[in-house]
Amino acid sequence: MAGPAQTVNPLLRQLTGLATSKPANIIQTEMRSLGLDERDLYQKEGFSPLDRRQRQVMGDYAEYNAPAYFNSPEYRNADKLTQTEMFREFYKGIRKVSREAVKNENENFTALIWFNDQSREDKIRLDNEFNNAVGKSFQEYHSQLVKAPIPANEKAFKALPNGAQYTDPGDYQVYTKGE
Repeated sequence: MAGPAQTVNPLLRQLTGLATSKPANIIQTEMRSLGLDERDLYQKEGFSPLDRRQRQVMGDYAEYNAPAYFNSPEYRNADKLTQTEMFREFYKGIRKVSREAVKNENENFTALIWFNDQSREDKIRLDNEFNNAVGKSFQEYHSQLVKAPIPANEKAFKALPNGAQYTDPGDYQVYTKGE
């Protein structure tokens, strides 16, 4: 999804006072028509790099599939209430496929998504186990590994460029290579 309309040429706006923006895509047009907001579509995982990646993947899948879906006779001939239900179902499917795609990209994203699917009690148990083992909650630990992974071996560590962040497997602290 392209997101809200953005100024295409900030310099033009500054010089002339005219605000030009990208035209709305089919998804944005349908959302406005149905009175939906982007918050109705996205389910946050609570970790911004993961949330951003899921939104990006959802947008790609949605933009690819939207024209055929929203221009179909079944959708076009439905009343507004049914279209709203169909729109939500469309995004439910997109969300599910996107979640699986993102899980396959990064094992720590997989762990964070899995964690969010657990019951409150299981999250508390996991957090206690991780706090005892590494001094961080489950979510803190895997969020840290997204930004600063543990090198798999000495060769992987040596391959890191100077300035790259990594997590030391001994004390689970983040360090910057070369400092």
